[in-house]
Amino acid sequence: MLNITEMISKQSPYRNCIEIIYLLAIIPISFILPVKYAWENGPIENTQACILFVFFIINVYFYFKTRKKLWITASIFFFLLLGRELSWGRVFFPLGMSSNGPIIIMPMSQFPHHTLINIIVGICIFTVILGLIFTIPYRQIVFHKIFPVAKFITLTITVLLSTIGEHGYLFSKQQSELIEELSELLMYFILFRISYYYYNELKQ
Repeated sequence: MLNITEMISKQSPYRNCIEIIYLLAIIPISFILPVKYAWENGPIENTQACILFVFFIINVYFYFKTRKKLWITASIFFFLLLGRELSWGRVFFPLGMSSNGPIIIMPMSQFPHHTLINIIVGICIFTVILGLIFTIPYRQIVFHKIFPVAKFITLTITVLLSTIGEHGYLFSKQQSELIEELSELLMYFILFRISYYYYNELKQ
C-alpha cells in the first residue's frame, strides 16, 4: 500500500510541474475534448469516482498505520466526495439517454431508501466537522510550520475553476462542463497529496 501512495504522491518538483501543466491545460483541453467526456457516468466522472475510492482506502490504511483519528476524518471526507460524485447512488439508475447525456433521477425524494441515505450522509458530515475541530493538531502545524502553501494555492485555483465551470460564467455550456470536471479531477489529486503530506509530517 505504501508503494502505491509513494507513486501517487511522491513529493518532488516534477510532480508539482505536472500539476501546474495540467492546471494550465484545463481550459485549452475544454475546447478539444467532446462534451460527452464530462457527462454523468462519462470517462472523467468515472475516473474521479475510482480515484476517490482509492484515496478513501489509502486514508483508512493511514489510520491503521498510525492509529491517529485524523485519518478517520480524512477517510470519511473522501467517502463523502465519492458519494457526491456518484450522486449518492443515483448514477446507477439512469432513466434514459438524452442529447445532454444520461437522465438521472434528480430529486433524492424519488430515490429508493433516500431517508436512510440522507441520515448516513448527515452523520458523515457531522463526523467530519467534529474531526476538523478535534483531530487536526493545529498547534503542531502552526508551531512547526507544517503547511504546503503551493498545494493549497493550486487547490484554491482548482476550486475557483470548478465553480466557474459549474455556473458557466465565462464559457459555453459544453466547455463549462468539461472545465468543471477536469478541475475537480485535479482537485481530488491535490487533496490526496495534502493528505499524504500530513501523513508523512505527522506520523512521527
